Amino acid sequence: MKAFFSKLLHDTLARVLAALAVAGLALLLPGVRSVLGATLEVPAWVLLVAFLCAGLGLAHVLVGKVVPRHEREYREDEIDGIIWRWRYKDGALSDLRGFCAKAGCDTELMLQAHEGSVESGTRSFRGTTYYCTSCNATKGITNAMDLPDHERRKIEKKIRDGSWKKTAAKI
Repeated sequence: MKAFFSKLLHDTLARVLAALAVAGLALLLPGVRSVLGATLEVPAWVLLVAFLCAGLGLAHVLVGKVVPRHEREYREDEIDGIIWRWRYKDGALSDLRGFCAKAGCDTELMLQAHEGSVESGTRSFRGTTYYCTSCNATKGITNAMDLPDHERRKIEKKIRDGSWKKTAAKI
């Protein structure tokens, strides 16, 4: 639903700004004014506002074309029972942080890697545990010594195969 309204607003804004740009050009160019069959006197501030709106609209449309869609819409996902949030810097994921997925909690998690040890011929837990300081939730994820890097690779895979679109539509 959020994606629908975002697209509707974007499309409507682009059309309004395009109409303002055409109107501004019509007022400025003498050939266009003569085709319309009238000479108009327009205050300078009206032209300034029209060109400012047209410039902002053009910049908005160009940014939408330059920055990949996933960088604008996909900045959060729940993976392995953790809500991950991140930013993009130069097209790469950065500042990846995990938050508690328990309803109403949303506290940043404490992560701790465990190498494990061999005692009595069996290996103890090897992986990463996370702990929520707010709700005291604790969970271990095996074979992931660097959990943020492990999850970063999962996020990048979703971006490559396009499955991130399903997640972004839910949020």
